[in-house]
Amino acid sequence: MKNTRAPVLSLLLLALIKAPVSNGSPASEPLHLNSNYGPDTPIVTISPPNQVYFVGADVTMSCSAQSNPPAVYQWAFNGVYYNGSGSELAINLLQLDNTGNYTCRAYNNITHRYAVVTQELSVVAPITTVAVSPNQAQPIENKAFSLSCDVSGTADSMRWLKDGQPLSTNERITLSGENSTVSFNPVLQSDNGTYQCVASDLISVMVSLGYTLVVNYGPEQVSISGPDAYPVDSTASFTCAALSHPPCEYTWLFNGKEIAQGSVFTISPVMPASVGSYTCEAFNSVTGKKASSSGKEFQLTTNVSQPTVRSNVTNPVEFNDTVSLTCTAYGSAVSYRWFNGSSVLSDSERIHLSDDNKTLTIPRVLRSDDGTLYCYVFNVASNSTSEPFHLVVNYGPDAPVVIISPPNQVYFVGVDLTMSCSAQSYPPAIYQWAFNGFYFKELASALSITQLSMDNAGSFTCRAYNNITHRYAVVTQELSVVAPITTVAVSPNQAQPIENKTFSLSCDVSGTAYSMRWLKDGQPLSTNERITLSEENSTVSFNPVLQSDNGTYQCLASDPISAMISPGYKLIFNNPNGSASLASGHAVEVVIAVLVLLLCVSG
Repeated sequence: MKNTRAPVLSLLLLALIKAPVSNGSPASEPLHLNSNYGPDTPIVTISPPNQVYFVGADVTMSCSAQSNPPAVYQWAFNGVYYNGSGSELAINLLQLDNTGNYTCRAYNNITHRYAVVTQELSVVAPITTVAVSPNQAQPIENKAFSLSCDVSGTADSMRWLKDGQPLSTNERITLSGENSTVSFNPVLQSDNGTYQCVASDLISVMVSLGYTLVVNYGPEQVSISGPDAYPVDSTASFTCAALSHPPCEYTWLFNGKEIAQGSVFTISPVMPASVGSYTCEAFNSVTGKKASSSGKEFQLTTNVSQPTVRSNVTNPVEFNDTVSLTCTAYGSAVSYRWFNGSSVLSDSERIHLSDDNKTLTIPRVLRSDDGTLYCYVFNVASNSTSEPFHLVVNYGPDAPVVIISPPNQVYFVGVDLTMSCSAQSYPPAIYQWAFNGFYFKELASALSITQLSMDNAGSFTCRAYNNITHRYAVVTQELSVVAPITTVAVSPNQAQPIENKTFSLSCDVSGTAYSMRWLKDGQPLSTNERITLSEENSTVSFNPVLQSDNGTYQCLASDPISAMISPGYKLIFNNPNGSASLASGHAVEVVIAVLVLLLCVSG
């Protein structure tokens, strides 16, 4: 314990000695009082100053404490004091066994007091190598396995990487308390990868080389590939395969008796005695496991016959029927393949094949499915192709189309024409014509009419019928027949038009007029409440007639391809109070302009 009373007492005594006497006489010579104290708590410094020291380094520890007279120092290591004394302790070429607690004791041989301090020194070996080692030579699936991190030097921490990424742990993959070991309980194929250990101390880090973990497993899924049959005197080969690491050893059995070793087994030549059941056994010498394939039955082949193709439908109808074509051939171990021309057919949205390829099915056939199909059969001994099967899909009729020759919008009385009807159909459609709903007895795609008359105007219907699909379609064509306009004349309803009385003019046409219009003095007639036209413009009425109506009137009659204008009718009404200068209704000479009408008729 530090003694604080002695220095205080010494100072008080010294003050009393130096104080002057009360009577003013000079002071005595000073008296030097030497007080003994200490030692106080020592302080230890280490050179060079570090937290830890590597093996082979030199260090010096110095100890000091406040003390009078100066303290005597003695050092101890882990509680055992060295012989000799001194305030410094030098250690050259540090070793790992220099790690521990160093105690400095300061002692005052006058006060007979002492004080101690302890300093911990950490000595480490630098990390020189890091390596990963397994606890057993062969990791086996579903058994325990572990990897250890072996470090040369002193590692403060260790961590694990798998394929360059921090290792994830779980209930199955665990680490030891200091991370020096990773354990797999059990190890699985998913643990395959490259493992590394990262070791570090306070000033350096080192990563081990990668350890490639490949878990041994199997054999699993043992299978035999090869033909089911071969012809006599040929060579047949079978291959056995299994999922396994490392690769398996294979043993072949024929009807239960061991006959050969290796993954490939060959029969040469094939004989009747070769017929039977072949089995392959796979063995993994590391896992110690064995597994067998199912038995492969081997037969002798016979040549395939020429196949025949049969359809479930005789006359398939578009949209209605699902066509199934079945290929039949005789022989052993026959395989089937279908061709459309030279193209191999496979499953698609339109075509479905059975598992053994014997049957080809086309649901709801379309006309686009028409084609020539072949069935090709084969085995290891021979092959053959069927006769061509022509798939013909019956369809239609689609909507008919009528063409009239010559093509016009309307036809004049007396001309000849032919109406032709056609429709997409297989087999070709049968055609029948009807006029205004009444069918003719004759069946034909064309209907000819000579010397058209007005009675021929109306609706002509063509009906197309398919006697296989039992479907029909119709189209109706309107035929317009007109009599050509030969004369146009204007006639009054009475001989004498009288002012303020009713009067009318009629347009008399020989032929068929599609439209009529009136001219006055060569200009279109203006109508109003007093001057009106009948519904078809055949009559113009004046109610009443006035002097202002005087003039020359004409009627223009037209059909779709021609027009004709009447001679002029000069209207001069009689005044009841006087006589007219010219009697109404007298013929007048009228110069009629030539009217040219251009008509475009679409066919």
